Amino acid sequence: MQPIRPQDATNVYQRQAIQGAELGRAAGGDAGAVRRGGDGSGSRRADRVTVSPEAQELYRAMQAVGRQDDVRADRVDALKTQIESGMYRVDAQGIAQRLVENGFGS
Repeated sequence: MQPIRPQDATNVYQRQAIQGAELGRAAGGDAGAVRRGGDGSGSRRADRVTVSPEAQELYRAMQAVGRQDDVRADRVDALKTQIESGMYRVDAQGIAQRLVENGFGS
């Protein structure tokens, strides 16, 4: 089973927030359902959907996360410089230790 990546969760939350916001806008307009009363008269009832302030804040946070670059350009440039100058050293012992601690497959 693949673990859920942050990007996957972000996409799910963004879709849910967008759908909720769109439903809220649609319900706020003239999108009511016509109901007939017992006497045959028609009355319009509008369904409404509200999005909590917490959900709106989560949506804004997810948008901000989505705008961030996945690549840390400053770190990549620093590593390139170290490699080109011959100063980059691989910590094989540290890598082996992290593999043992975190498991080889994860």
